Amino acid sequence: LSDKAATTIGNALMINRSITSLNLKRNKISSEGLISLSACLVSNTFITSLDVGGNLIGDTGFMKLCTVLETNTSLTELDISDNRIAGEGASAISSVLRINKTLVTLNLTDNPLQYDGVMSLCKALEINDSL
Repeated sequence: LSDKAATTIGNALMINRSITSLNLKRNKISSEGLISLSACLVSNTFITSLDVGGNLIGDTGFMKLCTVLETNTSLTELDISDNRIAGEGASAISSVLRINKTLVTLNLTDNPLQYDGVMSLCKALEINDSL
């Protein structure tokens, strides 16, 4: 799937109330596609699981998702593995983990988080009691 397809799916999910799990693993979704998908998570409170592992998202798209996760209270599982998430992305999710108590499963494997990003995550996990 491309970014255009991800945008179409995101638009449909803004009104869909029956899908609770979305698996878009190993497609060609970049930051643009994830930004569109993130927008649906503002109004859709039924999605509890999102798997976008193995795409081309990078820090920019992930940081937008993190902004949404600051207020999202339905997403409990997120797989963002193998997506070129580096220090900025690790820092962004660390900030989210300090306030989001809904997320219980987070997969960040195969991302170049860098030392500072990992340390930021560790500090956030000391505060977060849902992961």
